[in-house]
Amino acid sequence: MNTVTEPTQIEAGGKASLGRYGLLQIGLWSLRAGPALILVLLIVVVGLTTPVFLTSRNIGNVFSQTSVIAVVALGQLLVIVSRGIDLSVGATIALSGVVGAIVWEDTGSSALVIAAILGTGLAVGAVNGVLGVRPGYHRHHRRGYYRNGRYYRGY
Repeated sequence: MNTVTEPTQIEAGGKASLGRYGLLQIGLWSLRAGPALILVLLIVVVGLTTPVFLTSRNIGNVFSQTSVIAVVALGQLLVIVSRGIDLSVGATIALSGVVGAIVWEDTGSSALVIAAILGTGLAVGAVNGVLGVRPGYHRHHRRGYYRNGRYYRGY
């Protein structure tokens, strides 16, 4: 079995050339590293062209804006790692935000907004729990699943 581990090989004349799978390896590496490289390039360009981009106040603002998404992503990670998936989390966050905005517009009270957002999330979660889970009814029974290379049909 011939495998190429290096993207370049030295020819007889001393010149470096791409091996049989060298271009493929470079392409796959660029797909993996591409988003990170684009992000770094974007940060450098915007940091050089905008005087307030790399200030501590702006960086703190970016971190505070992404904290909600990070917490939700960690929660979704636990769901996905446990071999389940719940697509309603994003919709629940959006609905809670809309309800909070409506309550803020009508009342102007931060305490009521927080209560409305938490109540909306609690209500949607309760409905999902009641409709999606029954005692003694495992999640694999709702649909087919694979185990040890064999497909088992749900009930």
